[in-house]
Amino acid sequence: MKKNEEKNEEEQGKEKEEERKMKDMDDRKEKKGEEKSRRKDEKDKKIKKEEEERKRKEEEEREKEEDDEDDGRMNKDKDRQRGGR
Repeated sequence: MKKNEEKNEEEQGKEKEEERKMKDMDDRKEKKGEEKSRRKDEKDKKIKKEEEERKRKEEEEREKEEDDEDDGRMNKDKDRQRGGR
C-alpha cells in the first residue's frame, strides 16, 4: 500500500513538474511574442516619423521654390518700373 502511495505521489510530482515546464515554455513564447510586437511597433513609429519628416522637408522645399519664383517676378517688376528690362 505504501509503495502504491509513493508511486502516486511520484507521478503527481512528475505531472506537476511537466505542467510547470509547459507553463514556463508558454510564458517564454508569450514574452517573445510581446517583444516582437513591441519591436514592430517601434519600427512602424520610426518609419512613420521618417515619412512625416520627408514630407515636411519636401513641403518646405516647394514653398522655398515658390518664394524664389515670387521674388524673381517682383524683381523683374521693379526693374521694369525703373526703366530696365
